[in-house]
Amino acid sequence: MYNNACISSSACVPCYKIQLMKKVLLYLVLIASALVARGQNTTTKRVMLNESSVIKDENGTVYPYLVWSRLTRTGDYSIKAVKQPNTDSLSYVLFKLTDAEKESMRARLPKPNESENFKVGDVLRPIKDKDINGEKIDTKKLLGKVIVLNFWFINCPPCRQEIPDLNELADSYKNNPDVLFIAIALDDAYDIKEFIKKQPFNYHLIENGRYHADKYKLHLYPTNVVVDKAGKIVFSSVSFNMGNTHWMKKAINEALADQTKQAAL
Repeated sequence: MYNNACISSSACVPCYKIQLMKKVLLYLVLIASALVARGQNTTTKRVMLNESSVIKDENGTVYPYLVWSRLTRTGDYSIKAVKQPNTDSLSYVLFKLTDAEKESMRARLPKPNESENFKVGDVLRPIKDKDINGEKIDTKKLLGKVIVLNFWFINCPPCRQEIPDLNELADSYKNNPDVLFIAIALDDAYDIKEFIKKQPFNYHLIENGRYHADKYKLHLYPTNVVVDKAGKIVFSSVSFNMGNTHWMKKAINEALADQTKQAAL
């Protein structure tokens, strides 16, 4: 049911190798069914891309399968089919998506699977801890703010894969004091600090979060949760999904809009 989710630190890596193969095929189908038409010589005819497909960038450089498939999996790139003049043949061009195109693509993806452990409408159980920089966090004292949670661990490939998207989401609210981003890791502070030297994570990072995960009987990672100003869960998702941050942002904005509406009454 859940693709690209880690069950535990021991089962995650071999499981993910299988899921990664499935994911590549899924994205190839997605790209084939959503080729972006640009200019007069493009077409939206559906095609099946595979390891033998010749993919070039807009300067004519040919990209190997491992490179272009990895780039498209990031969600930052897509492929357009270009009809050759005076022929029925097509060529395939890799291009970087604009922010608007990325958001449009994410919006077309299905809504992520909801976590069985964080049901929409339930009240979040209090989380009281310190982040790795010593800052105290107590969700009971954060009523009136929108809280965004991420449960993860370092040895979880899909957890690591979604961090750039989560950073982009957090950065879009960095000037809004009413939204707080908290990532609860199963790892200790030393390992987290070593990890973020190479891969920054722009959330408040809580170490040794097994206690919090066990409190919710959580066993699938990554899990993302959005909590409204009243402390109620308004969104949750399990596993890495390219559309996660689109739906998270939608939930955050709706919670903020509701907060503004209530304040005006």
